[in-house]
Amino acid sequence: MSSSNTNNAKPHGRWIKILLFAFGLLLLSAVPARGQSVGGCVANFGGVIDGFVNPVPPSQINIDGNCTIRNFPASNPLTSNISFTGTGRGWLVIFDNVDFTGNLSCDKVHGNFIWFVNGSITGAHVLSCANLFVPVDKIDKENPPGPPFVSIGVPFTYTLTFPQLVSATTGAVVNPNGSNVEVDQVTVTDNLNATGVS
Repeated sequence: MSSSNTNNAKPHGRWIKILLFAFGLLLLSAVPARGQSVGGCVANFGGVIDGFVNPVPPSQINIDGNCTIRNFPASNPLTSNISFTGTGRGWLVIFDNVDFTGNLSCDKVHGNFIWFVNGSITGAHVLSCANLFVPVDKIDKENPPGPPFVSIGVPFTYTLTFPQLVSATTGAVVNPNGSNVEVDQVTVTDNLNATGVS
């Protein structure tokens, strides 16, 4: 009778090396998960960042083209840091119904502009970029001369002058003749009850 003793240690070692090599390749190909932290307005969001669609804004917004940022009211302010990428010229960033509490890099040399509309506000630290802000159209209401009240049943007249271009940062009239763009869809409402008149 003969007995044989077989040693299969080498093949097992080869399998371990193959598994370790595959695991190493897997680690090298891993991409870190990224939350909504950085994004180009056009490249990542199609040119519109809407707080009603996605209430969590990115921490960094790179302006890479014309961009509209809207619907971040005081209850959900826009806290992002905003900067202009590259050397793009003439881009317009519209803040529509936005309470902006983040930071903004002032790109004073490339001809980019910021337009605050529909009650958008920001802090004084952003207003240092004043040359970026586009004047806005405003309707100026002027009461007739005399006492600032009238009696019930007595007709009175006041004047509405529009549009006037005013500075978005100071409220001062920039151009009393307004813009050369046609104004339409104007609704004038004067609620005397709101002022305590009954």
